[in-house]
Amino acid sequence: CPSGDHLAICTHLQTQKPKREHKIVSFRAFHDISIDDLVTDITNSQTLQSIEGTTEELVERYNTGLQELLDKHAPLQTKVITIRPNTPWYNDSLRAAKRNRRKAERKMRKSNLTVHTEIYKEACIIYNKLMLQTKKDYYSSKIEENSNDRRHLLKLTNTLMGCKRDTVLPSTDNDKSLANKFCDFFIGKLSVSVTTNLWNSLPVEIKHIDSLAVFKKALKTHLFKLAYQ
Repeated sequence: CPSGDHLAICTHLQTQKPKREHKIVSFRAFHDISIDDLVTDITNSQTLQSIEGTTEELVERYNTGLQELLDKHAPLQTKVITIRPNTPWYNDSLRAAKRNRRKAERKMRKSNLTVHTEIYKEACIIYNKLMLQTKKDYYSSKIEENSNDRRHLLKLTNTLMGCKRDTVLPSTDNDKSLANKFCDFFIGKLSVSVTTNLWNSLPVEIKHIDSLAVFKKALKTHLFKLAYQ
């Protein structure tokens, strides 16, 4: 009979270590490009050497020609990479403990001796304890540093909880068009802000000038005074 009013419960949980996320990335082997061969192809390219047409046509041919040569000398490649979690708390002490653990593991597998197995188990325990303590110290110090900054505390909490916020861009069929829209938006926003601030900073007597020629002269004088004060 149990000594208290609570019964012990035993159970077996079938759990698996979560698989790491994978991502397909594109890249070019620029370091493998032969500069001499590239220069030769540029020199012999009729597309790049042609100077006939409008500025827009020349720019388009320039981009197209260089893109073709880039695809020839450094073709676009893809590979699958494993996304590993960010570990800013990982330090030299952990790195050294991990090396010792791997060294003990290799020795255990090579000899199959009980003493080496015990040494390996002890190295694993040391590494795990050190890792937990290092993580605890790192995040404790971060929380203390940002105790008065709610924004950083929230960001740190989301990191610890595994919350991710992916950057979502507007849907588009043309990346170049989307980039141009972003550029136009920010240029327009900056232009309006600068123009508004400049107009508001002008003296009242300059704002009320009706003649464009007189306004330009007064504005020029005002700006010179601001620059050399």
